[in-house]
Amino acid sequence: REISRALWIASSAAGLLLLAGIVLLLRRLKFPKKPADPTVLPAISPEEDALTGLDRLAVVQATLDPKAFYIQLVQILKQYLERRLEAPVLEMTSTETLAFVKTHAWTSPHAGAIRDLVSSADLVKFGGSSDASKSERQIQLVRDLVGRIDRLRRAQLEQQAREMDRRKSA
Repeated sequence: REISRALWIASSAAGLLLLAGIVLLLRRLKFPKKPADPTVLPAISPEEDALTGLDRLAVVQATLDPKAFYIQLVQILKQYLERRLEAPVLEMTSTETLAFVKTHAWTSPHAGAIRDLVSSADLVKFGGSSDASKSERQIQLVRDLVGRIDRLRRAQLEQQAREMDRRKSA
């Protein structure tokens, strides 16, 4: 009796393993892995990505309720900051984001504008305020912030490169 029970359990386990193997084989045959595309597209810069997102938001802004609009607007800004500053900005609260941008060389000159935008967004998102008349100005504000932060970043990187060249030639 013990032998028949053990045989039954072993054959059931073997049957399940065989069935799982067949399912995996069929899935691979039905959905083969696609080979990597040899033509790699250049990565889109954080600025281009943010500006494209703002263009899309500008097109649909009239159809969004203020809360959804501000959620998307802040998402675009935070994604830009995360990619540009290489920091987990999307995971930060508004308070943490503001503290972080105040300490970063590229964003600290713009911390006040970022604070105003995030505060306005938080009022709409959490306070229920519904001032949709500012949406075009807010989109333009984020466009300006992206451009100014990027110009400051480029200027500082160029200055660092010049300093390195001077050190090498000295």
